[in-house]
Amino acid sequence: MPYKLLLSEEISPAIRRIGLEQLTKVRRELSSTQNMQAGVHKSRSCLKRFRSLLRLARPILGEDVFRKENKKHRDIARALAQPRQAGAMLETITKLENRDDFAQFRPLIVELKSLIQNEKKVTETELELISLSSLVTKIDASIERWKNRPLDDVSFESLAHGFAQTYDRGRESLMVAIEKDDNFYLHEWRKDVQQTWRHMQILTLIWPEDIMPRIRLAREVSRLLGTENDLSDIERFMKAHKKTLKKKKDVKALYKPFRSTLRTLCRDLSLHAVERGRRLYAFEAEALSNAMTIYWKTSRALQPMPAIVLELTDIDKTLEKKVHKPTTEPSNLKTAQMSDSQKPKLSALERMRAANASLKQKSNTTSIISISPEEPPFSPPEKNVETLKKSNFQPPKKEI
Repeated sequence: MPYKLLLSEEISPAIRRIGLEQLTKVRRELSSTQNMQAGVHKSRSCLKRFRSLLRLARPILGEDVFRKENKKHRDIARALAQPRQAGAMLETITKLENRDDFAQFRPLIVELKSLIQNEKKVTETELELISLSSLVTKIDASIERWKNRPLDDVSFESLAHGFAQTYDRGRESLMVAIEKDDNFYLHEWRKDVQQTWRHMQILTLIWPEDIMPRIRLAREVSRLLGTENDLSDIERFMKAHKKTLKKKKDVKALYKPFRSTLRTLCRDLSLHAVERGRRLYAFEAEALSNAMTIYWKTSRALQPMPAIVLELTDIDKTLEKKVHKPTTEPSNLKTAQMSDSQKPKLSALERMRAANASLKQKSNTTSIISISPEEPPFSPPEKNVETLKKSNFQPPKKEI
């Protein structure tokens, strides 16, 4: 089933279901021996989703249960972090290697790629020493605890409160990232952005038209910050292996220019992320959580529409497609060759739709503004950090 709260579900059973599904996926991926890197990546994603669920259900679980469960699964995720970090650096350096505008740095990139590949092998060996079977045992224990976890019947307001806590924390992290202007705080903010995005994933069905654009925006911010972090990791890796890289003359000459280029790219990425983050966190947490509660109550109260209502209001697009078939189909060609007296008579509803077809096409030409995930992140920004610092965007200070 999806990583979503279904409108037909009660809150407590839904929390149990979603948690068990993610933990079961973690166990399956860690038990597989086909592709360790892919398994580690998928396992970490499932663990992130499970920990996001913990934060969303924090008011329901209670503070003690939340902290214990969050710590246990954070430790499991950290055991898988190093191999994934090396894999992410390798993917990023490969992308840079294939770019024409980085052709001048190719000797250095090739040397870096070789060092990162060696690092990746070492981390994978360390992971094998940790023994994935021990992590599987811990996940088995988590599954049993989650199956037997007592969850009282609660209202949606409890989830809305958990959402508000995470959203408010993300707003504060954004302001800290702007003020400090440092990769560490950007990375911390990214964690909160991902929590907000996953909370909205769970709550998507309560009002998809409003929540889906927010999810797309949060994902875009997360991707920008993720790329910035990957480039920063490469720069730190270069610094740690400075002596090795400078042994070759052709590589030594490229060392400083390449690091400078990486810093410029990181600056551009962080500025674009902050600009979009201000849109994502434009609402106050309480106002948005109240809206989520209203969405839930109204969506649950919606009644299914009778067929005649769907037809008369033209909501049922499937029926409309059946009426307006392409003229190239054999059945329509045969009908077109008939005389007027032989053609089947249209109903009043079909005649009305045919008469209004052209008007519908004109009304549907209105452009829709959307954020493209493929928008190039490396275009030069129009704002700088000082401008963002002087903005009047001041979220309330709260402790989570």
